[in-house]
Amino acid sequence: MGTRQRILDISLAMFNHHGSANITSLDIAAELEISPGNLYYHFKGKEEIINQLSKECELAVSTLLARVDLEEISEPEYWVFLHSLLRVCLHYRFLFLDLQTVAPDSGNRRAQRLMKQLHSFTSHSLAALEDKALLQLKGENREELADNLFLLGLSWLCFDSGDSDEKAVERGAHRLISLVNPHLTRQLNFADIDQ
Repeated sequence: MGTRQRILDISLAMFNHHGSANITSLDIAAELEISPGNLYYHFKGKEEIINQLSKECELAVSTLLARVDLEEISEPEYWVFLHSLLRVCLHYRFLFLDLQTVAPDSGNRRAQRLMKQLHSFTSHSLAALEDKALLQLKGENREELADNLFLLGLSWLCFDSGDSDEKAVERGAHRLISLVNPHLTRQLNFADIDQ
């Protein structure tokens, strides 16, 4: 593995564990046991590392979303998709936990686009449920539910940070579905789905 990739991997682990605001470029160089100059050869600073990690996350999320046809997806397929999406969020959790740091108004455009993409997908998911006559909410109430799902989707990691990755993903998925369940015309069938 090359130095550039090692920098990204170690930075991601450090950001996820300590928060990006608490880590400096010098901390990353020290953890890698390389000179600051070697780090700066690959990245001009911490912001550039965060932008690259944001790009990776955005690509992973875009790839997942591009594979989903909300009109045709079955309930078991959606459950597996939701778990996959939450795994990506867990892998890049600092982006979601440190949102104010990594995506300020004039800062990381990739992180901002990622947030808009996820919010838009949440709205489209609810619209697809409505089109299938599975959702009883419309208009303003549906958008409010979409906002709440998006906000929970951004913050679920705060509650499950001490759990194993799979337990955190499982509970995150159940929390999201629990917000939608009261508004469904019938319970969705997620039973007996092999993760």
